[in-house]
Amino acid sequence: MLRLKTVFALCLLFSLTICSASQTSQNQTCSSYEFSSTKPFASCRDLGVLDSFLHWNFYPASNTVEVAFRKIHTAADRWIAWAVNPTAKGMVGSQAFIAFQQNEAMKAYTAPIASYGTRMEKGNLSFPVFDVSAASSANEIIIFAKFQLPTNSTVVNHVWQEGPVIGGSTLGVHALSGGNVQSRATIDFYSGKVEAVRGFSSRSKLKVAHGVLNAISWGTLMPLGMIFARHVKVFPSADPTWFYLHVCCQCLGYFLGVVGGIMGFFLRKHSSGMRISTHGCIGATLLSLATLQVLVGFFLRPKKDHKYRLYWNLFHWGAGYATIGLGIYNVFAGLHLMNARTSKVAYTAVISTLLGIAVVLEILTCYMVRKRRKSERSEHASGETEGIDNGFAATQEQQMMLRLKTVFALCLLFSLTICSASQTSQNQTCSSYEFSSNKPFASCRDLGVLDSFLHWNFYPASNTVEVAFRKIHTAADRWIAWAVNPTAKGMVGSQAFIAFQQNEAMKAYTAPIASYGTRMEKGNLSFPVFDVSAASSANEIIIFAKFQLPTNSTVVNHVWQEGPVIGGSTLGVHALSGGNVQSRATIDFYSGKVEAVRGFSSRSKLKVAHGVLNAISWGTLMPLGMIFARHVKVFPSADPTWFYLHVCCQCLGYFLGVVGGIMGFFLRKHSSGMRISTHGCIGATLLSLATLQVLVGFFLRPKKDHKYRLYWNLFHWGAGYATIGLGIYNVFAGLHLMNARTSKVAYTAVISTLLGIAVVLEILTCYMVRKRRKSERSEHASGETEGIDNDFAATQEQQMV
Repeated sequence: MLRLKTVFALCLLFSLTICSASQTSQNQTCSSYEFSSTKPFASCRDLGVLDSFLHWNFYPASNTVEVAFRKIHTAADRWIAWAVNPTAKGMVGSQAFIAFQQNEAMKAYTAPIASYGTRMEKGNLSFPVFDVSAASSANEIIIFAKFQLPTNSTVVNHVWQEGPVIGGSTLGVHALSGGNVQSRATIDFYSGKVEAVRGFSSRSKLKVAHGVLNAISWGTLMPLGMIFARHVKVFPSADPTWFYLHVCCQCLGYFLGVVGGIMGFFLRKHSSGMRISTHGCIGATLLSLATLQVLVGFFLRPKKDHKYRLYWNLFHWGAGYATIGLGIYNVFAGLHLMNARTSKVAYTAVISTLLGIAVVLEILTCYMVRKRRKSERSEHASGETEGIDNGFAATQEQQMMLRLKTVFALCLLFSLTICSASQTSQNQTCSSYEFSSNKPFASCRDLGVLDSFLHWNFYPASNTVEVAFRKIHTAADRWIAWAVNPTAKGMVGSQAFIAFQQNEAMKAYTAPIASYGTRMEKGNLSFPVFDVSAASSANEIIIFAKFQLPTNSTVVNHVWQEGPVIGGSTLGVHALSGGNVQSRATIDFYSGKVEAVRGFSSRSKLKVAHGVLNAISWGTLMPLGMIFARHVKVFPSADPTWFYLHVCCQCLGYFLGVVGGIMGFFLRKHSSGMRISTHGCIGATLLSLATLQVLVGFFLRPKKDHKYRLYWNLFHWGAGYATIGLGIYNVFAGLHLMNARTSKVAYTAVISTLLGIAVVLEILTCYMVRKRRKSERSEHASGETEGIDNDFAATQEQQMV
C-alpha cells in the first residue's frame, strides 16, 4: 500500500499540472474559427498532417465548391499549396492553388502539376476556376478559391504541401519526409467524409497514442475494476482477492489516463485544428474526479466500523460511477473527432461485451444475495433445515435438466439435417472455378448481388486488365452487362460490356451509357478495348474482355446489371429494385480490394445474419460459458449457480449455432460464388462436436463418484475446448471471406476482452486453489484430515481443467 501511495502521489502531480494548464490553453477549434472577412463556411475538416485545415461551402445546383485552405504555424518565408487531382491519388496530375508572401503582400495563383520536377509556374487548371486569393495573419496563411468540381462526383482526391520561398520569389522544393509525403487524401464535399491519410506524422502518432491509452484506461480498465468490486466481491472465498484486482485495475487505469491526459494537453497546446473543447473539458473533469478518488481512497478512508464509513462509501461509489460513465462517453467523443469509424466499432464491441458480462454477473449477484438472505431467515426460523433445501434444489435441478434435454433434442434434429445435407452439396467456389477454355485468372471476387463474380488478370506494365464477368442462375432470355465508370459511381457515364443469346449464339459488344434512357446500342468506349466476347453454359453467362484502364489509377468504379431480352433481339429495362439498384462498387485491380456494395439483397442479408449468429454463438457464448465453468466454479458459494450459467450459455450458443448453420447450408446450396469449402467443413465439424457434447452431456453423464467420471470429464473438456477453438477460427475465416474488415476488428476486440478477463480470472483461480491446498495441508498436519481426500481429488480435477 505504501508503494501504491507513492506511485499515486507522482501521478497526482502530473494530473494537477494537466488540469491547471488546460484552463490556460485558449486554442480555437476548426468549427469555431472565424475568418476576418466574416465569411461563413458550412463544413470543415482537420487534414491530419502539416497543421492544415480545410473549410468549404458546396453548391449542388452548379456542382461548385468554395474553399478556404488554412495552414498554421507557417513563417513568412514559406509557400503553401492545396490541389485537386482528377486522375489519381498523388502529386502528378494535380491542379494546384498556391500562395506565398512577396514584398509584404500575398500572392495567389493556379498551377497544373505535370511532373515531379515541376517549378509550379502559373497556368490554367483543367476545370473552371472563378476566384483565387490569399490572406495571412500571425503564423497562418489561408488560400481562398472557388471552382467547379472536375467530375460529376462530389468525391475528389486532394493534396496539400508547404515549402521554402528562396530569394523572395522562387519556390523551393518541399521536404521529402514526414508529413510532406503523407499529405494526401480523398474528400467528399457533399457528406464531409475524409479518407484517412496514409501513414502517420508525429502529431498523428500522438493522436493515436492518446486515443489508445485513454480507451484502455478510462474506457476499459476502470469498468473492469468496477466489475471486480461489484460482482466478484459477493463470493466469500474471493475476499480479499477481489480488492487487489479492483485496486490493480484502477491503479493501472489511472496511471495510463494521466499519461494520455499529458498527450492530450500537448495536442491541445500545439494545434488549433483539433476539436477538443468539450472533449478536453470532460478529460480534465475525469482527471480531477480520479485524483479526488485517489486522495480520498488512499488517505481519508475510514475503517469499516467507523460511523462515517457509509458516507465515504456513497462518495466512493458515486464518484466511481461518474468517472466510468464520463470516461466511456469521452472515448466515443474522441473517436468521433478523429473520424475513426473502425476503432469506434471495435470499442463498441468491447463495451458491449463488458456490459453483457456485467449484466450476467449482476443477475448472479442478486441471486446469491437473495439466496443468502433466504438461508439466514430460514436458519433464524428453524435450526433443523439441513438437507431440505438441498433436496428441493436437487428437484429443481432435475426439472431444469429435463427441460434442457427437450430443447436440445429439437436442436439435434436440425443439426443432423445440416450435417447430412452439407455432405451432398457440391457447389464450386470462386477461386476453384475452371473456365472451359482453361484460361487462368489470378484474382476473383464475389460481387455480392445478382449472383455475379468477377475474375481478372492485371498487367501493370501496360495498365491493362483482362476480365471475365460471370453471372449464374441466368435464363437464355436474359441479357447481362458489366461496366466501368471513369467519371462517377453509378450507371450514367459508364462504359459497358454487354452480352446475350441471339439465335442460339452468344452476342457480345461494347456500349457507352450516356443517360438513364439508354437503349444500350453498340458503340466505342472512352478507353482502348482490345477484345470482347461471351460464352454460356447451364444457366450461366460469361463476358470476356481486355481493355486499358481509363485512368492512371488501378481503382475504378464498376457497375453490373441483368435484364430481359424481348423478341430475341431487343434489350428490355432491368428491374428497379433489389439487387438491380445495388449492383455498383469500387474495385482495385492491383490489390483486389472491393468497396462494400451499398444496401443489401436478400442473399446479402442472409450472409450477414449467418455471420452475426455464428459470431455470437460459437465465437462469444461458447467461450463465455467456458469461463463460467472454469473460473466461477472455484467459488464454493457459486455452486450450483455457475453450472446454470454454463448450461444457459452453451444451450443458447448451440441453438443459435444450429440456426446459423441452416443459413450457411442454404447459402452453400444456392450460390457457387461463396468461398466456403474449408469454412463449411469446419462449420459441419463444429455442429457434429457440439451435438456429440449434447448427447454425451445430457444422456450419458455419470455421477460425480462414478469410476468413469474422470474419463467423461476428459472427453467433455477436450471436445469443449476443440469446439471453442474451431469456432473462433471459423468466425475469423467467415469474416475474411465476406471481406468484413470492420466486423473483424470488432470481433477481435470482443475476443481480446474475453481473453483478458479469462487471464485475470485464471490467475485468481490458481491463487484460490493454491490457498485451499495450503489450508488442507495445514489441517492434515494437525490431524484434522476428515474429508481431505475427497477435496484433494476435487482440487486435482480443477488443476487438470
